[in-house]
Amino acid sequence: MDPHIAQSGNISGNHLSISKRGNKYLRSLLYMAVTCSLPGNKENLINTFYKKKKQQRNPLNSKAEKTACIAKMLKIIYDMCKIKTVYQYSLVCIIYLF
Repeated sequence: MDPHIAQSGNISGNHLSISKRGNKYLRSLLYMAVTCSLPGNKENLINTFYKKKKQQRNPLNSKAEKTACIAKMLKIIYDMCKIKTVYQYSLVCIIYLF
């Protein structure tokens, strides 16, 4: 998952789109998973990361912020598979927030 950037002049970052590389079904599933994890007050890493991206000095648009959350989610899943462990909020927060 990466934003598609067209190199043709002034780019503000407000019109970035998700690149079309990879499996479109997996992209849509990851996008729906991130979108479903955002509403509500339940504390999770993706929600915290999304709020942090929204409060940046130069915030991205909503779709670009969700794309960044998808990339973060993929990194977490990859690391969980690599070290063969289950999701633990406290461990993931130590690794990824600082």
